Amino acid sequence: MSGLKVCALISGGKDSCFSMMECVMAGHQIVALANLKPPHQVAELDSHMFQSVGSEAIDLYAGAMDLPLFRSEIRGQSVQTSLDYSPKVGENDEVEDLYRLLAKVQSSLHIDAVCSGAILSDYQRIRVENVCSRLNLISLSFLWRRDQSELLREMISFQMNCVVIKVATLGLDQKHLGQSLAQLQDHLMAMETKFGINVCGEGGEYETFTLDCPLFKKSISIDESKVIVHSADAFAPVAFLHLKSLSLKDKIEQANVTSATQMEMLTTNMEIRDYLRHPRDLVSHCHDLRPCFENCENHLSAKLPDDVSSFTLGKSVSYLPSSSCVSFQDGSTGWFAIGNLPIQSRNEGENGAQDDPAEAMEQVFRQLKECLDSHGWSFSDLVSVTLLVSDMAQYAVINQRYVKNFGINPPIRVCVQTHQDSAVILHALGFHLREDKHFALETTRRTMHVQSISHWAPANIGPYSQYVEVDNVIHIAGQIGLIPGCMELIPGGCGPEAKLSFRHVHRILEAHKLGFQAIAQITCYITSRGDFRTVHDIWNQIETESSSGKARLNVIVVPRLPRDASVEWQVLGLRPYRIDTEDLESSKDQVSKSMWNVESGEQLRDDEVVCEEWLSIESQQVDSHVGEIGRRDDDDDDDDQEELEAREKSFVVVLNARLGNKVGPSSVGNVFSCMWKHLSTNSVDFAHFQVFYPPKESTLLLEVLEANLPTRTSISVIPAQSVDESVGLLFNSMIRMSQK
Repeated sequence: MSGLKVCALISGGKDSCFSMMECVMAGHQIVALANLKPPHQVAELDSHMFQSVGSEAIDLYAGAMDLPLFRSEIRGQSVQTSLDYSPKVGENDEVEDLYRLLAKVQSSLHIDAVCSGAILSDYQRIRVENVCSRLNLISLSFLWRRDQSELLREMISFQMNCVVIKVATLGLDQKHLGQSLAQLQDHLMAMETKFGINVCGEGGEYETFTLDCPLFKKSISIDESKVIVHSADAFAPVAFLHLKSLSLKDKIEQANVTSATQMEMLTTNMEIRDYLRHPRDLVSHCHDLRPCFENCENHLSAKLPDDVSSFTLGKSVSYLPSSSCVSFQDGSTGWFAIGNLPIQSRNEGENGAQDDPAEAMEQVFRQLKECLDSHGWSFSDLVSVTLLVSDMAQYAVINQRYVKNFGINPPIRVCVQTHQDSAVILHALGFHLREDKHFALETTRRTMHVQSISHWAPANIGPYSQYVEVDNVIHIAGQIGLIPGCMELIPGGCGPEAKLSFRHVHRILEAHKLGFQAIAQITCYITSRGDFRTVHDIWNQIETESSSGKARLNVIVVPRLPRDASVEWQVLGLRPYRIDTEDLESSKDQVSKSMWNVESGEQLRDDEVVCEEWLSIESQQVDSHVGEIGRRDDDDDDDDQEELEAREKSFVVVLNARLGNKVGPSSVGNVFSCMWKHLSTNSVDFAHFQVFYPPKESTLLLEVLEANLPTRTSISVIPAQSVDESVGLLFNSMIRMSQK
């Protein structure tokens, strides 16, 4: 993705200016500038979105850059102050001022995208993305989640002349007004160490105005200014610099820059030329995971390790019993699952299969809506969607139908191609918070849906979120090896793709203050069996380097992935909490050991009968990852005490198992019945199983499982053909339990 015509949102500050430079370095062209200013004679406006200090100097940017400048006054206010934003008729929100301004730009000249300087503010990013989405524009946010110390150094080394025009934090006062970032760099670094300030001012510690940068054809000079003290607090005074008079100055190299392109202007700087030779997006220059990825690429022909579950997806079954569609918990936590859509009558025969992807998606979502409505649920309750398609070439058509059904904060999604009769098959997991329940704990849904193009991780424009967390259970969308800044697949095949896509996983976790230790289960989809060793070695080294514990890696071979990627990682995780009761720890340990005697490797037994005729499980082939939900120190609301006491005795178990190649449907049913008997020491509130099994017996297997498993249990059978002779069935599961 390059060559976009971009309108730059400018505030006069360093971030919006550096964002323009990043856009040009990414191969785009700045064709217009846009700015929202405070009403006449208002020096500074209390806005959640826009910088107003220094606005009196913005008109000079048009001459400095020789570009058209579009300006409007801020008429609205910060009405919707929660994180999410959705325009409402009759509201006078300042975000709509931005919408009208960009619509005006769009009506005057052709633009493809809008760039902004957001670094950490989800509030600002979400609102810019909302406006861009409504105007069919791409949001570019190349500073998003960049390391602030590194960013500050680059701004200075790239010859940006930015001066401080407002201070509002401990460690800065009016004597720092008018000083440049280069002059203040050491002091800002010292204040970060001493007081924990954001060195780029992301916490509102200071504001800047850019007087010059490599994109300016003329520089700006402050001819007269005045210091205005807003608050003379002894510890954190607030003061700003009123820019009373400014002028444009010719640059020494004026004759050379007049006709130069924006890229040519940038590359006069040696630091920028070196930056362009080593793009930040490339994995070889990624500091996050580089130690984990050495010596991974030379094992393609090595023997597949015993502890990797491996399957090739085979032909899917289109006609599944309608009773398998829905499973839900009628207890307090509200988990539910809907699977194996579209449901079709067995009498429909081959003619009942949906070959057209658009029609198939319409049928799937019609059935999904009917199911949701019948239980009082909605699309906004969905947490995770697995979408199986018969032809990845129809991905765009499927997305068009898919996105129409979701608003803000959609569920995460994994999409893979399989050999199946239906054009699409959908499985969904959701969480509905009952209105008669009051949770003081973390049942609030946390979602990350970044739609802006950045250097952070791939943008998810439209259909699905990168991250959804509810009930302390973490779902991360399938990640492929797209270079974030250009949204193109990294060259080199599985090795580089696997490294880069797992860097995406790492950054998504990091954005939520989590590490690899939170990962409970990984499902890795690849398109070639020869890549098993590569993805296994990568994960093994990540575990070793990060001491992440023993999350289970399941590797599935599929015919094709989105964008013709070679690998896609799907992650299920659990957010750890401190537990106040020793009883829960004991109960958790009892559940794990009663099901799988991991220490001794003893096989599962039921009434003294060894189940080895249908079950082949060894200690290193089965892992359980348990996350608990406990009471925080500050949760003291008496009204929620009963609910707290119940929930602090609850926990989630993530189980993964490989069963032997002699497994038959009836035997599998016995295995699951046996498993539930061992789980009966606790109350199973909800369980969701994803089962990979040979296609010829998938329908029979589903019927057997339904007959043997209790209510509140969901089964999604994905027909599979084993590529490892020792494995006949693989299942992943998430089980919500409560101590009796």
